[in-house]
Amino acid sequence: MRAINSSSPAPSVRKTLAAALVIFPGLFILVFLLHFHKLTNFFRFRKQYVPPPDHVLAALVYGHNRWPLLHDPHMIAYLGLPVLLLCAFALYLLGWEVRSMASAVALMITSPVLFTWEGCSVCG
Repeated sequence: MRAINSSSPAPSVRKTLAAALVIFPGLFILVFLLHFHKLTNFFRFRKQYVPPPDHVLAALVYGHNRWPLLHDPHMIAYLGLPVLLLCAFALYLLGWEVRSMASAVALMITSPVLFTWEGCSVCG
């Protein structure tokens, strides 16, 4: 562990970045788990994708849920994507002393990819 010196970020910034490194993977594990209605569905593997019956899809579309953010995994994932930038910056700071160029390139690649992905998903 490196000592805090004048070039390291402020403790509040470090705590925010550390929280992002925990929140982002935890959030996407939750998003993954929300795709399964029961624990037994998690262990049911198929070689080929089997779409749900038509009545299930119709019930989901016409459900008129008042709180869709509470259980819609795709919306939770979309709203959690900006935390990826904090994670990329935190990993940049961790790798800066060892491999500064590789760390900077990884940060520069992550940021435009994220914004391109979000922009494409908003535009359709």
